Amino acid sequence: MVSAKGNSKKLYSLVCELTGTKVDNPLPDNVADTKLAEDFADFFMNKIDTIRHSLKDFPTHKPKRKNVPCITVLANSMNLQQTK
Repeated sequence: MVSAKGNSKKLYSLVCELTGTKVDNPLPDNVADTKLAEDFADFFMNKIDTIRHSLKDFPTHKPKRKNVPCITVLANSMNLQQTK
């Protein structure tokens, strides 16, 4: 353990060895890295599209406007500058 001090990769390997845990790469060997990355991105883009599609029928939430003093002062000063 002392020999792995400051080296997280070495420490992880040592712990796996001591606990009998097999360290395998979960990624397929027969797929190019770029293809794997593109497939990964496509998967999540499709997930996002599916979520957006399922939410399209929900009404858009519009929060009520609240008068917050510092924001109100800023908004009023911006309106005054635009009218000049």
